[in-house]
Amino acid sequence: MIPKFEVGDRVERIIGRLLPEHVRHGVVTRVISNRFDFMAEYEVKFDNRVSAKFYETQLRLISRKDSEA
Repeated sequence: MIPKFEVGDRVERIIGRLLPEHVRHGVVTRVISNRFDFMAEYEVKFDNRVSAKFYETQLRLISRKDSEA
């Protein structure tokens, strides 16, 4: 399995249209291996310092860690 995102990538949550702005965009802080080996799970830290775990289908890439914003 190749993870879709890497540590340091900026991502956006795509599940839930009525999300508060402070938990909509964040940075991937950890890639969690999945025992089922079909979908990666990610820990994302948001601007307000809250962290949460999401599957790759719940996130969309904003920018890679190496790209300049």
